[in-house]
Order: sequence, then C-alpha cells, then structure tokens
Amino acid sequence: VVFAHYGPVWRQQRKFSHSTLRHFGLGKLSLEPKIIEEFKYVKAEMQKHGEDPFCPFSIISNAVSNIICSLCFGQRFDYTNSEFKKMLNFMSRGLEICLNSQVLLVNICPWLYYLPFGPFKELRQIEKDITSFLKKIIKDHQESLDRENPQDFIDMYLLHMEEERKNNSNSSFDEEYLFYIIGDLFIAGTDTTTNSLLWCLLYMSLNPEVQ
Repeated sequence: VVFAHYGPVWRQQRKFSHSTLRHFGLGKLSLEPKIIEEFKYVKAEMQKHGEDPFCPFSIISNAVSNIICSLCFGQRFDYTNSEFKKMLNFMSRGLEICLNSQVLLVNICPWLYYLPFGPFKELRQIEKDITSFLKKIIKDHQESLDRENPQDFIDMYLLHMEEERKNNSNSSFDEEYLFYIIGDLFIAGTDTTTNSLLWCLLYMSLNPEVQ
C-alpha cells in the first residue's frame, strides 16, 4: 500500500492484504502452478518468432501482469485482448512520463499536476483510463460476488468490508481503498517484476555458460 499515509489504517490494510494474498499463494509453492501455467503462453508466443530476433518486453510484461491478475481478479487475459494490451501500454507510458519528463517537478510543486498541456495532461488521462479499467473490474466483482466461494483478492476484500461495516461504521475498508490496493499491485508489481526478469534474460544471453 505504497502511497497511503503510515498509521493504524495503513497497518490494518497491509495486514489484511498480506494474509489474503498468502491465502491465494503469494510466497508459497501453491503459486508456482499458476506461474508455470502462464509461462506456457510465454513459450508459445516466443516460438512464433522462430529463429528471428525479437523484443521480449511485451510478452514478459503480459505474463507477469496476468499472474497478478489471477491473484487479484481471479482471471487471466489473453495476450491479444485489446483492453488488456491498452492498459499495459498505459502503465508503461505513465511510468516513463513520471521518470523522464518535467512531471518530476510535481514533487516540488504539486499544482503543476493540473497543467492543461504536455506530459501533465497526458498523465492525467492515463490515470483516468487505468482508474476506469480497475473500477469496472471491482464493479463486476460486486455484481457476481459468491459469498460462499470467494475466488480472489477482490472477493475477499468485499466480504471483509461487509463484515467490518456491520461492526464498525467508521471502518477504513471501502471501495476506494480497495481500488488503491489493486492499483498498487497491478501497476507496481507488473513493472518491477517485468524489468527484473528482462535483466535476467539479458544477462543469461550475454553469459551462455551461466545460462
């Protein structure tokens, strides 16, 4: 829960998130079959290129994101799914803008974020599109929630939220906080793990005796 204020609420949310993700296999061998299953698709995508050179970025990014999706959303997306590809492109572009443009100045002057031109405007639009994508997934889960058989992180959070509201009207568990947690996992998890794997591939390519 990267951007939340540190304190009791943060600790509650982090504790719930950590235990729920562990329930679905994070940090356990039970997550391994999901990873192996996903990498069957990676292998198939790579083999399409035959002997020709290609950039593995999008394939690895799709795979990593899909494993996070299986934990959070209870589903994977086909690599040809246009909405999924669009979201991954938005995430990649958003991070690029944040790290390689005047947007960095927002850390000093927050009001710059609202400038109606250039990378500031583009970043706001990206944020809006990603928000719409994630909130639609949360809404779909609310409509199809099976209380006896939760399938993923979102289902577990919605059930916990209902339980909390019965006992505590001021509970910090709500749809908005769920959105921020999912956003953290989806955006931060995809980019960091993708880049780690790409560096591994590069080093193994350059050092075939280690490979």
